[in-house]
Amino acid sequence: MMHTTYNVSLVVLSVIIAIAGSYTALDLSSRTRETEGWPRQAFVGAAALCMGGSIWAMHFVGMLAFGMPGMQVRYDLALTLASFAVPIAVTAISFFAVSKRGITPRTLGLGGLFMGLGIGAMHYIGMAAMVVDAELSYATGWVVLSFIIAISAATVALWLSGRGTSLSGQALSAAAMGVAISGMHYVAMIGAHFTPLDDAMSATHGGDLDMLSLAVAISAATFIVLFFGLVASMYDRRQARRSWQGNPP
Repeated sequence: MMHTTYNVSLVVLSVIIAIAGSYTALDLSSRTRETEGWPRQAFVGAAALCMGGSIWAMHFVGMLAFGMPGMQVRYDLALTLASFAVPIAVTAISFFAVSKRGITPRTLGLGGLFMGLGIGAMHYIGMAAMVVDAELSYATGWVVLSFIIAISAATVALWLSGRGTSLSGQALSAAAMGVAISGMHYVAMIGAHFTPLDDAMSATHGGDLDMLSLAVAISAATFIVLFFGLVASMYDRRQARRSWQGNPP
């Protein structure tokens, strides 16, 4: 089994992405309780995009933080794109289901299970996208635990998406969700074991710079999307307040 390392700065960045994505998704979903028609569906979709997209960004930055000294790591583009699509799709379906049917034990149970399994699948599809001269195997117990964490975090996310909360409460909820989501990733990584192949190729120094640049680019793109999501939510909230002041009940 190979010795593995982590870039601590990128690990911290991945957790920050998960927290920021959770906060933005909760903020956007809060607007669905005060809008109707297509604006409501737009906010649900935006919340799902921010949630699913940030989950993937957290995962991929976390993968870029991962290293195996002396081993070159690359990523298959098709599988990487698939891992990007999965969390957005399952998050959108689950958020729309909760928005349409309301928060019920059945909706939360099925939605949380579906979304959590999708998040877990995203992680392992992303792992399959790794092109490395080593054999990858998993410890069953850690795999099961990672899915339990993913399903639990997804269920809580759906529950919080339908509840009103104060700004401080929203921030605390986002921090808890972000830590749980990123925790799922790193728990899953504990259970991943790499055994080098006989004809393994040594890594080149240039790859590290490329990986770092890619991590920065993905993080920047994610934060830009989240920023515009928050701006949209703040604008809609301000317009609603002005409308209420002009036409009080």
